[in-house]
Amino acid sequence: MKCVRVVLIGFAIGVGAWVPQGLTQADPPADVRPWSGVLPDPDQADHEESRWLSVRVLDQRTRTPIVGARWVRTPEWIAPHRLHHDVVMEVARTGPDGIAFMPTRSRAWKHDCHWLVLAEGYAPSYEYATRPEPEVLLERGVVVSGRVLDPFGRGVSGALVEYLGGCSHGTAAARAVADDGGRFTLGPVPSSLPGQLWVAGRRIAADLLALDRPASAGRDCVQLAMDLGLAYRGTVVDPLERPLAGVVVRAWNEQRGPTAMTDANGRFALDSVEPGAGIVVFGPGALLDEVPCDVDDTFPATPTRIVLSGLGVMEREATGRVRFRARMADGAPATGVSFRLVGEKTGRGPSGMTAERDEPDGSKAGEAVEEAVPGSYRVEPDDPFSPVTFDPISVVVRAGAEVVAEARMRAQPRLAIRGAIPASADLQLTVPGASTSAVVGEDAWPEHLPAACEAALRVVPKGRPAFFFSVGVVRDGIRTATVSLPPPRRIRLPGDAQDVELLDGQREAFGYRDGAFFATDAVGRLTLRWQDKTRRGYEAPVELPDTVGGVVQIDTALVRSLPEDDGDSDEGERSTRTGPCALRLRIFEAGEPADALVLVGGKIHTAPAGMLDLRGFDPGRVRVVVAPRDRAEGGLELYLVLKPDRRVTRDLELSGE
Repeated sequence: MKCVRVVLIGFAIGVGAWVPQGLTQADPPADVRPWSGVLPDPDQADHEESRWLSVRVLDQRTRTPIVGARWVRTPEWIAPHRLHHDVVMEVARTGPDGIAFMPTRSRAWKHDCHWLVLAEGYAPSYEYATRPEPEVLLERGVVVSGRVLDPFGRGVSGALVEYLGGCSHGTAAARAVADDGGRFTLGPVPSSLPGQLWVAGRRIAADLLALDRPASAGRDCVQLAMDLGLAYRGTVVDPLERPLAGVVVRAWNEQRGPTAMTDANGRFALDSVEPGAGIVVFGPGALLDEVPCDVDDTFPATPTRIVLSGLGVMEREATGRVRFRARMADGAPATGVSFRLVGEKTGRGPSGMTAERDEPDGSKAGEAVEEAVPGSYRVEPDDPFSPVTFDPISVVVRAGAEVVAEARMRAQPRLAIRGAIPASADLQLTVPGASTSAVVGEDAWPEHLPAACEAALRVVPKGRPAFFFSVGVVRDGIRTATVSLPPPRRIRLPGDAQDVELLDGQREAFGYRDGAFFATDAVGRLTLRWQDKTRRGYEAPVELPDTVGGVVQIDTALVRSLPEDDGDSDEGERSTRTGPCALRLRIFEAGEPADALVLVGGKIHTAPAGMLDLRGFDPGRVRVVVAPRDRAEGGLELYLVLKPDRRVTRDLELSGE
C-alpha cells in the first residue's frame, strides 16, 4: 500500500483561549499557521471524556467562515454570593477556517453550560448544553431600539438594557445604556427575537422581559414601561463596629439580581428592587460563602445598619413592646391601619396592623402590639393608599417595658378619574415609594392617596401602549386624574380579512381589530398581514403618519400573496453537491485505520474507520483538511485536483511516519 506523504501540522493550542486561574494550558505555537490542527467533531456531544471541544462558525447566508468570532463558555450553576451571576469560564477565537477550540477541563466542570458565539456585525448565538454544537450559523440580525419609562412616564436615564439568549444569569450577549431621555439602541440580535431583555435602572424594578414581547411603536422602537423599583441604602459592619467591604447585597427580583457590593466604608446602594422582594447579604468570610442572610425588616429610602458576623446577621433580642393605638378624629378606634417601627440608628424594625375587633386575649379594636429591640423609633404610616393616615410619632422602647404610641387619624384625599377608560385596561397608580395596580372591571381600585406628593396614573388599554396622566393637587379633598387617550390610526381592511397582525420586521406592533379596521398607535412603514376566508395569506406595506387618528388605505398594487409553508424547507439542501467528481480517502495512523474528521467542500465529515467516500464535486482544485478525533495535534492539510467523471483515491497517514 502506497501512502501519500504530506506536511504535518499539529498544534496543542491555536486560539489563545482564556484560562481560569489555577489551570494550565500548553504554550501556543511559535509559528501560527492558518489551520490549527483541530476540526469540530459532529459527535462531540456524545463523547463525555473528550479532551477538546471545537466549533466552526459560518455566515448563515454565504456559508463562509467567520474569522475572529469569540466562543464563550459560562457555567449554569454559580455560587449565590457572587456579585454577578455570569462568570466566564473559557473564551476561544475562530481562525481563518472559522474554527475555535478549547480544552474541556472535564475535571473542573462536568455540568451544563451556556455557550455563546459573538462576532462583530452578527447577531449572537446561544445554546444551553453540557457539550456544544460543532457548527454555528450566524445571521446579521436586527437592531432593537426603544425607550425605558418609569411609572411616572419619564425616561430612565442610564438604564441598563442587556440581551440574554437564555437563562437570566448567563453572560449578556449585547448591552446598551439609555441616554438622558431613556432611549437605547441594542444589537444586533437574532431576527426571530429569541431570549430576553434584562432591564434595570433608578426608580424601576429590575426585570426580565421576553425579547419578542414588547410591542413596537413603529420605526423599530419598543416601549419598556417598567414597574416601580425601590432603593435601599445602608452600612454593613462586623460585631466590633468595623465596616465590612466586599459584602454582596442583593434582592431576588430574578436570579440575576439586582445586586450591589459594600465599599471600603461598608456602605451600599441597591437600586431597582421590586416591592416586597426584601434584601439578602453575603459576607466575604469563608463561613458565609454559601449562607444567605435574609434581612426582612429594612425599609426603602431609610438608611439601614446591618451587623454581620461570621455566622450571619446579628439580631438583638426584642425585649420591649410598643402598643400602637389608632383613633379617628372622634375618638373611635381606627381598624386596619398599617404602621411600621423604624429604628433611629438602624433603620430597621417590625411592622403591623391594628385589630379589626376586640379579641379574647385582651387585644382591642384599633390597637396592635409589636415586640422591638430597645432603642428610639419612629412610628410611621405603612400604606399610602389607606383612607386615613397619621403624623409620625417618636417613641423610646425600653427592655421589659411597654410604651404606648397613640395616633390621631386624618382622612386622605380621594382619587377621582375623569375621562373614558376602555374595559379591561390595566391601571397603575404610583406615588414615591409605592404603587398599586388593577384591571378595569375586574379588580377593586384604591380610592385614596397621599395629599402632598407626586402621583401618576398609568393606563394600558389592550393592544395599545402605556399612557401616563399626572394626578392633580388636592381640591376639596379630591385629587383628580384626567384621562384623555389619543385616537389611534386606523387601517381599512379587506372585507374578508381575518387573523390580522401588524409587524415591524419580525416584531408585532401595537394594534387591535376594530370592526372593518385595524387600529394602531404605531408610526412609520410597517407590514400588515392577514388571511382570507380560505386561509390564504397576504401582506402589504402600510405607511402610518405621525399625526394621530385618521384612516390609512392599503395600496392594492402592493399586496402580495404569501407562499404556503410546506414544512419541508431545509437550509442544508443548498449545499447538496451535484458535480461529476468523486473522492475516496483512506486514513491511517501508524499503519492502522484512524478515527478521523475531514473538512472538504465546506463540510466536516466523520471517518470513524478511516474510510470516507464522497461524490458530487465540481472539477478543479479542492482543499482537504484531516484531523484525528479528540486530539489537538497530528492533523494534515493538502490540495487535490479533481477531474470529471473520475474518482480520486488517496491514502493518508496521520502519524507522519
